[in-house]
Amino acid sequence: MVEVVPGMNEPTFEKVKERFLSIAPFTDWVEIDVSDRRFTKTETWNNPEELKGLRPANNVKIGVHLMVHGPERVVAGWIRGGAQRIIVQYEGISGFSWWPGKARKIRAMAEECRKAGVEFGLSITTETLIDEIKPYLPTLDIVQVLAVTPGPAGQNAKPIALSMISQLRALKGRFKIEWDGGVRITNIRDIKNAGANVIVAVSSVFGTTEPDKALEALRREALN
Repeated sequence: MVEVVPGMNEPTFEKVKERFLSIAPFTDWVEIDVSDRRFTKTETWNNPEELKGLRPANNVKIGVHLMVHGPERVVAGWIRGGAQRIIVQYEGISGFSWWPGKARKIRAMAEECRKAGVEFGLSITTETLIDEIKPYLPTLDIVQVLAVTPGPAGQNAKPIALSMISQLRALKGRFKIEWDGGVRITNIRDIKNAGANVIVAVSSVFGTTEPDKALEALRREALN
């Protein structure tokens, strides 16, 4: 079963809230991109305290994708804000891949989320080898392949991301496999067939005049 999740990549909380309220009746999950203009060239809304303002609205679950430098310093704030799934960009975590300190940070974030009942995941770009994150897979609820350059919405997906999804599926782990970036009505079935069971769509939903109908069309195409 594949889940198509509407994603938001917005500069202000007001815009996030507007998007959230417009799509909430049609989804169980939303995912909010958080960029800091340090790890990325762009900056989005990134105040976890304001996230509390969405919680009373309805029962939609909120995930955040932290494309930031040093996510280990801000995870606790997003937990307090009410995020129910936190995905951190692996390349943004301080330290080289072989550095023991980086491993400790990842495991500490995973434990912090576990204790709070929050799902925890890592996102990797297409430049990172899956072998780099294999040691952490037992601690993860979800692994995301970011099929575009971290930052702005509306980019085209990099073809290599499909093979990365297939590699993750072949590992047969307990974690969910998420695709993020460049989702179109023309490629969503290929993404699903490669092995993704969560697919995040941003511009193909909110870049339309009727986001609810666009989301439904993507779901139909993925399930066919």
